[in-house]
Formats: sequence, C-alpha cells, structure tokens
Amino acid sequence: MTQLTKIEIGQRSNTVKNKGSFCMKPTVCFILIVISTIGGTSAWAQKILAPGDHCEDHSHSDIVTFDDAVLERKVREALSIGPEHALTCELAGSLRRLDASGPGAKRSVSGSPEWQDVDHSFHNLSGIQNLQGLTDLALRNRGIADISPLAELTGLSNLNLHTNWITDISPLAGLTNLVRLRIAENPLTDISALSDLTELQVLRMHRHGDFIGGQVPRAHMGATGILFTNAVTDISSLANLTKLVDLNIHTQDISDLSPLGGLTSLVELRLAGNSFTDLSPLRGLGSLEYLELTGNDITDISPLSGLTNLVALDLRFNPNLTNIQALIENPGLGVGDIVELRHTNVSCIDQARLSERGVDVRTELFSSCATATRQR
Repeated sequence: MTQLTKIEIGQRSNTVKNKGSFCMKPTVCFILIVISTIGGTSAWAQKILAPGDHCEDHSHSDIVTFDDAVLERKVREALSIGPEHALTCELAGSLRRLDASGPGAKRSVSGSPEWQDVDHSFHNLSGIQNLQGLTDLALRNRGIADISPLAELTGLSNLNLHTNWITDISPLAGLTNLVRLRIAENPLTDISALSDLTELQVLRMHRHGDFIGGQVPRAHMGATGILFTNAVTDISSLANLTKLVDLNIHTQDISDLSPLGGLTSLVELRLAGNSFTDLSPLRGLGSLEYLELTGNDITDISPLSGLTNLVALDLRFNPNLTNIQALIENPGLGVGDIVELRHTNVSCIDQARLSERGVDVRTELFSSCATATRQR
C-alpha cells in the first residue's frame, strides 16, 4: 500500500539549512513529495522551470512557467486547468491549439493614434517555447515585438501574428511546416525570412511599415486611405512559395511583380495600394479567380486577357486606365462575374460591351454611362 504522508513546497536558497525548507532567494524552486511505501520511502524533486528554460533539457514532470501572467492564463484556459493544477512539461506539450489574441473589437496599425487603445497586455513570450505540440497559434493584437521564442515551435502549421510591433521575422525562418501565416499590420520592411517556407498556401502580409498619417488621396492609396512609410519593397523571397493559393500584399511599396510570375497555384491575389505599373508577370497565373489591383497607376491590362478563370477583378482607383480591351477579349468573363471600374476613365462604350456579356460592371453611383449597373 502506498500512502501520501508529506508534501513540502519550498525554494532552495543559496544557503540551505534543512532539506525542504523555504528560501528567501528563489534561485531553484522545487516541490518535494515524500511517499511512504511498504519497506521504505522514495522521494523526487519536481522542479519549477524559469520562463526561459526548455523542457527538452528537463523532466516531463517539471513545471512550466511564463513571464507573462496573461499568457499563462490563456494556456491554462486552453488546457482546461486551473491555477492550482501543475502545468508540467508533459501537459504543456500536449496542447495543439492556442488563441491568445487580444480583444478583436478594434484593430489598429502600429504607430497609429488608435494603437493606445489596443490591449497589448503582454510583450514577452518566454515560456511559449515549451508548447512543443502546437500546430495552431494566434497572437493578434498583443503589442508583441520579440517573437524569438516561436523559433522552436517547428510543428506550427497555422500562425497568426496580425497587428503587433514585430520588426524582425527571422525567428520564423525555420518553421517550414507553416501552411497559413498572417503577419499583416506590423512595422516590417524585410520579409526575406519567408523564402524557405515552401509549404505556405495562405500568406497575409498587408499594411507593413510605419503608420505616418490618416486619410490621403484615395487615387494613390486605393480603398485603404492609410499612409505608411518604410513599407516592404522587395518581394523576391516569395518566388519560391509555389504552393501559395491566397496572397495578400496590399498597401506596401512594391514596384516589381516579377517574383510572382511562377506562383501558378494562386487563386486569390490582392495587390491594392502599391506602386507597380507592369502587370506582365501576372500573365501566366491562369488559376486566378480573384484579383485586386486597386489604387496603383495601371494603364495597360493586356496581360489579363488570358486569365480565363477570373470571377472578380477590382480595378478601382486607377484613374489613368482607359482601355479594357483585354477584358472584352477575355472569353472567361461572363454572367455573374464582377469587374470593379469605379474611379477609372474607361469609356461608356467599353463598359457596355463588357456588361452585354452578363458581367456585373460596377461604376460610380451617378455615372453618366447608361450601362452602369450598380455600386456595391
């Protein structure tokens, strides 16, 4: 028969007087459990790890801690355990999904006046590296700047870091199992760390750089009305991500689309609010169904003539666009498909020719063109 006779919880000080005594300086904490058994007793120490410790270097029964109490509470909630329950390495490693996002009622971009209203109640992720079983992790709206502890979560397939203060995403470079990644609305300028994430199918990385102003002329910024500086300009690291199906890189400062030329699996592509004029790299993206080109300085859309799978095309806020012959010649555009032409200078005649094929042509509410249908 085994009988629990004594439990002592304490901390070993620099000078230990008695085994199991409490300490004043918590350098090493432990739980000592003494169990009486027939023929003798046995004892073991269950260490309480520091937030920066790694479970792989310790026993599965040792206890995980976090620098931030809110993060620990979120982990405990996900595991359905209370504060009185020991959060062991074994238990921490069993967690598969964690949503530790801040309140989502109000989204703000870093640097904006509204940012002060965001609940950024934890900035330190120390301890999260011990959630080795995680496949899905969401940390939206948390004011996080340092994501280095995430480098060890190599099992992640879905990661959401939307709306934080992240400037360095190099810790993500080794997360090669990622399928979905959301890093939008962070003050990023360098995305080279993404080049080896070749399993990615969904990548949302819009509105990077630093917020420097509010409303600006929509003809220049598309539908966003938000101005950034130091945004992403180089997307060459995306060229290897050939499994991408959904890519959102709007509101950057991208002038060269050539790295996208080989991403033939793309079905949805959002490129609003950039600075490119040449669409020729998109010519071979025959799987595209949704294409957003709002708020650039596009005048030539001839590369779109062969994109026969398009069901929605957004060309708003391209004031120098006058010729849509490529769309008229595109045999794939027909009944039920949508083409947005608000704030362009496409002629009424060309609008009519497209509309006659059953395409839902959307123009200004008070357009003088008789064929203008309706505004979304």
